[in-house]
Amino acid sequence: MTHTPEPLADPPQPSPPQKPSPAMLIAAVAAHATTGFAVLALLAIAAFFAFVAPRFTDIFADFDTELPAVTSAVIAFSGPITGLLIAVAALGLALFAIVFRNRPGLVAAASIFALLAALLAGAIAALALFLPMVKLTQSVM
Repeated sequence: MTHTPEPLADPPQPSPPQKPSPAMLIAAVAAHATTGFAVLALLAIAAFFAFVAPRFTDIFADFDTELPAVTSAVIAFSGPITGLLIAVAALGLALFAIVFRNRPGLVAAASIFALLAALLAGAIAALALFLPMVKLTQSVM
């Protein structure tokens, strides 16, 4: 008596990809738009630290006065290498958004964090350089 094997069942076919819901599309667009704004903000901060902030060193040196600690820190931190590092961070954020494009929530969270960090760094640096200028011009008048 010979044993006949049972025929193998067809393997299950993958279901066709589903269309993303409108909410998912909106989330993806918002995440990538936020990434674009964050990258632009980081590049603007990079340019500020690389080109604008170092020029204040000569301005403050002419007045021969003691600077606040925050202003001294911003001037010490500024320079082409700092600008390059911030630009590399912007590139890293853009690459992160590309790699994790299927996870808009993660991309949006990272982009919002980067955007807030860039805005905070810009605000601190601008105030650190602007406020001593106001004090110096008032002392001259």
